[in-house]
Amino acid sequence: LARKFASGFHERFPKAAQSTTRSSTPQTTEERGWDVTDQETLIRFHAHQIQTLVGPAAILPELKRSASVLSTAIILFRRFYLSNSAAEVPPRKIAAACAFFASKLEEERIEIS
Repeated sequence: LARKFASGFHERFPKAAQSTTRSSTPQTTEERGWDVTDQETLIRFHAHQIQTLVGPAAILPELKRSASVLSTAIILFRRFYLSNSAAEVPPRKIAAACAFFASKLEEERIEIS
């Protein structure tokens, strides 16, 4: 599921895929080669992928929840990135956390086992 969640991102955005080496100091957005447009595209991509993670059209049947959970997860995800950079905080992890938190907020809990 995780591979399908972000499949094809690196082929569509080669600038983001180029920075695979890690240094001892964190890189800024400019050092990674991401501009605002790249970050917004990345955020839109992952916000769209939340639909396959949780909601009425989820891939896994045990994660299917109502449309209110889906919309809450997307709103939480977009609000998080109003004050944080996609270059510094991985969107895939935040998308999963938003989906889990939205299910708790809407009282349609997802069991973790």
